[in-house]
Amino acid sequence: MLLYYVQTNFSDGMFLYVDLFVITTLAVTMSYAEPCTELVAGRPQSSLVSQSNITSLLLQLIIVTVGQVGMLKYLQSQPWYTRPNHDPEEDVYNYWDTATLFFVSRYQYLIMAVVFSTGPPFQKPLWSNFWFLGNLAVLFCFTTFLLFQAFPSVKGFFDMVRWRSEEKIHFRMTILMVCGLSWIFSHVVEEYVNKRVPCSSGRTGPWYPSQLQKNRYKVVELEIIQDPSWLAPKTTMLKHFDDFPKS
Repeated sequence: MLLYYVQTNFSDGMFLYVDLFVITTLAVTMSYAEPCTELVAGRPQSSLVSQSNITSLLLQLIIVTVGQVGMLKYLQSQPWYTRPNHDPEEDVYNYWDTATLFFVSRYQYLIMAVVFSTGPPFQKPLWSNFWFLGNLAVLFCFTTFLLFQAFPSVKGFFDMVRWRSEEKIHFRMTILMVCGLSWIFSHVVEEYVNKRVPCSSGRTGPWYPSQLQKNRYKVVELEIIQDPSWLAPKTTMLKHFDDFPKS
């Protein structure tokens, strides 16, 4: 959407790199995470739309949006910046706007993959998934290689704006620094939302109205706790059980 605002978009090579080499490989290697060998007293959340999950996604979305918009505004404030200017019917991608959002979003994919790799207590730690770590290292190194030094043929494949190694080095370092800060904020938010202040569906009060249990056995258990008088005495239950005909 930000690139549509400046009348450009990612090239086919950029989309191919994102879909095939970033998203697909991260999804596959993240699935190699193994469960912990020891059981814990708690249980993982059973709902994908729980309050803590929705809050976490919204906060991460805000961090991602602020990082991309802020970096684009910083680019447009540079004295050497030129706004994209071409015929709307033509497909032109070699602008700094495209390159900036391409690099920022690629690093953010890696950040989100690390942040949402939950680890203990239900999964083994992140560093035990060697396939995932190796994939992260390869993607980070290749993306950084594109950011600071790439052959003309490689940039030609991505239809990316070309620059010399010593050109605009401060701006490219800023991209890397902003992505590093984005990782710190994302990690802090995820730790605070999901681990430090877990959101429970059982809260009561004016801001957290009580909800009916969806599991039938929990409804019965709650009724027994509140009013056990309707249950038959244990001796009576055993007597009726003995009266059953035996085959």
